[in-house]
Amino acid sequence: MASVLLLNPPILKSDLYKGGAAIAQTKVEPLGIAYVAAVLLEAGHRVRIIDGIAEESTLRGIARKAQHYDFVGMSTCTAFAKRGYDAAKALKEAGDVPVIFGGPHATALPLEVIADKNVDFAIVGEGEYTISELITNLEKKKPIEKIKGLYYKKGKEARFTGERPFLKDIDRIPMPARHLLPMHLYTGSEARSRRLPSHSIITSRGCPFNCTFCDKHIFGRSFRAHSPKRVLSEMELLVEKYRARDIGIWDDNFTVDKKRVLKICEMIKERNWDLTFSCEARVDCVDPDVLRALKSAGCEYIAYGVESGSQRVLDSIRKQFTKERVRETFKITHRIGIGIRGYFIVGLPGETKQDILQTIQFAKELNPTIATFTFFTPWPGTDAYNQIVKAGELKKPRYWRDAVVPDFNFLQDPIYVPKTLSKEALVRLHQMAYRSFYLRPSYMMQRFLSIRGLEDIQMMAKGFLTIVKS
Repeated sequence: MASVLLLNPPILKSDLYKGGAAIAQTKVEPLGIAYVAAVLLEAGHRVRIIDGIAEESTLRGIARKAQHYDFVGMSTCTAFAKRGYDAAKALKEAGDVPVIFGGPHATALPLEVIADKNVDFAIVGEGEYTISELITNLEKKKPIEKIKGLYYKKGKEARFTGERPFLKDIDRIPMPARHLLPMHLYTGSEARSRRLPSHSIITSRGCPFNCTFCDKHIFGRSFRAHSPKRVLSEMELLVEKYRARDIGIWDDNFTVDKKRVLKICEMIKERNWDLTFSCEARVDCVDPDVLRALKSAGCEYIAYGVESGSQRVLDSIRKQFTKERVRETFKITHRIGIGIRGYFIVGLPGETKQDILQTIQFAKELNPTIATFTFFTPWPGTDAYNQIVKAGELKKPRYWRDAVVPDFNFLQDPIYVPKTLSKEALVRLHQMAYRSFYLRPSYMMQRFLSIRGLEDIQMMAKGFLTIVKS
């Protein structure tokens, strides 16, 4: 059987957090490559994972180790695409190991990826079984043309084998191979959880909604979920083997299937674990029954993507809910006693200064426990990206090529600026959002009165220092 190195490209703290914009690095398990590893192991291959971010590896060190393997697979997202290309170059300079790209960036821009001279194969969509079949066929010198979901090179020409159907039964996929990850390095962050260590889980794939800024290429719009039994088995592993005191459920929308969520909550309560958890949801995919069940099972936080306080902007990005629905859901969630993370975006296409001021005011009215205001990021392949590129509004359409980590995650240099604003004005509004939300006396008193112990103090201190440095 083949030996395979799976790589999360290395990115240093100095790359991730420029200019003191954040004070610590939150390391989260790269579950995507852990799922790939599990399927490769199931097929009989020998696998190693190097998480270059968590392990703070160097390109040279990884390239040296890679020469002992038959294949290298790499997961890339657009934010870190340049470091993925850098890693591929380093691998090829050190030897001739075949390099396989997968993940969001390869799926969104497969022709760009396969055109890179250091990349041999690009996998699009759900990649676990595509890469397993590819490696098995290459090892056995069998043809690869019928392996769906694959881009490869035929001379100087890029060939595509066709779309791979989405998996209908995702319980078929083995649990992610966490034993190959440096699990001791994934403790979570005080800014995201009251209780550490906090580990991660994904219980479903696909989102049936159609927001313009969201990339659906990997898992599509068809909601497919692990069974409650499978979810509880994975949570039990995190609690028993990895001593998780908190679990982050990172589904795009955990609460799509009400019956399933209620069953999972019931099964968690039966275990009587000393455990909290958090999840992500839409404001129109919860009701009082679901929220009460989540609370009773130990849900500490629920994250809602509000995005904007302007109904005009909400309609333009196809959120498909009203501000009144947002108010209603926040009110019920507050009353039931679950903490809320409110996600807001500034600088969306077509936004004006007045729209952003409405967002800031709406955030203060809703009063989530934690609010994040991020610059709009135009992910390639999304409707929003295509819209602004077609209109000539994106100055650098291939912005991911310019830096190891583009500056859109930070506070001074948004990738995109609406034509109604200057970059300086957008940055000022972004800073205003954080200051006016967090430095309200009523908010500060509310947070002070919610302190329950040392862990709460640590969480608040981490968040406060991040805001000050920002």
